[in-house]
Amino acid sequence: MIVDIHNHILPGVDDGAKEMAETLQMAQQAVGNGITHVIATPHHRNGKYICSPIAIMQMTAKVNAFLKSCEIRLKVLPGMEVHLYGDLAEDLNRHSQEIITLNNKKNMC
Repeated sequence: MIVDIHNHILPGVDDGAKEMAETLQMAQQAVGNGITHVIATPHHRNGKYICSPIAIMQMTAKVNAFLKSCEIRLKVLPGMEVHLYGDLAEDLNRHSQEIITLNNKKNMC
C-alpha cells in the first residue's frame, strides 16, 4: 500500500483539479506510480478557498464512485491542508466540525 497524503484531486474545491476529467487524469497518474490511496487535502482557511467538511466528504464519495465506475483502483480519503492559526490547538482539542484531519485520524497536513 502506498499512500499520497497531500493531494488536490477533488474537482472544483480549490486550486487543484478543475473538473472530473482532470481528477481522472490525476488518479491514472497516481495508480501508474504505484499509489493505492490518496488523501484529498483541499485548503482550510487559506484566505482564498473555503471548503466545508461536508462538501469535502460529499465530493470524496462522488470521486470514489466515479473512479470505481472507470475501473481505477485508487481509494480517495478525506482530509484538509490546514494552515496554522491562533485557535488551531483549541479547535482540534474540542474536535471542531470545521477541520478534517487526514482520513479522520490524529494526523494533519
